[in-house]
Amino acid sequence: MKNNTNPATFVSEALRRCKPYVPKWLYRRIGDRFFKRKQYARALLCYTGTICSKDRLRCGRLGICYGETSNEERMEHFLSQAADLGSRDAMSLLAEHFYTMHNSEKAAYWARRMYAAGMDEARYLLIGSLQALECYDEELIGLLQELAEQGDREARFALGTCYLEGKGVARDYAKAMVWYLLAARQGHPMVQNNVGYMYEEKLIASPGPDAAAVWYLRAASNGCRLGQENLEEFYRKKNLGYFGFREFRIPKWRCHVS
Repeated sequence: MKNNTNPATFVSEALRRCKPYVPKWLYRRIGDRFFKRKQYARALLCYTGTICSKDRLRCGRLGICYGETSNEERMEHFLSQAADLGSRDAMSLLAEHFYTMHNSEKAAYWARRMYAAGMDEARYLLIGSLQALECYDEELIGLLQELAEQGDREARFALGTCYLEGKGVARDYAKAMVWYLLAARQGHPMVQNNVGYMYEEKLIASPGPDAAAVWYLRAASNGCRLGQENLEEFYRKKNLGYFGFREFRIPKWRCHVS
């Protein structure tokens, strides 16, 4: 007579029935093997009720197992437990999880914990979380300033925008332009568009009559749709053709338009 029992179900049932008679340390070792093979449901069965509350490694693994089996509440519990025991991996997983789930307050909390533990990559998560919360305070501005001074073009873009819009700092067009120009010269398309905007709107002294168009063209050539639209509008306002400025060429994005 054929045995139609599913092998996976058979193994799981065998693990469950033998659990009361097998030493906990052995079940933990078996769970480790299943975890390394990414057999999370079986690892979860082995870890549950057998790990010590101070076992940082396995608390973290148990949290991952719950996450892989779609039990977010238990996942957060055990990852938090591992993080409180000093697990950097658990802190990182929690911060990324909450950021992905758009729970910016908890994401910011765990990103701060990561940063305090010496994990510099947490700065990006923390900045993103604080921006999502519209929390433009000294902490956020300080992080942006630190990254901007280290040459990060996204931080320079964000910091320039803070000065342009007066978010977290006093509105200062000169400082906004300083950070924008640094990011624009690194090839950031949206910043190049914003530089053109500031020149066109006369928010800052323009170095020449063609300065706004020059920067709009750079943004457009780098694929910035807004730069393309602003360049067209700039020409329309000036009532000039595409060859109305010195040292200009037809932008690539117009070449295939009849």
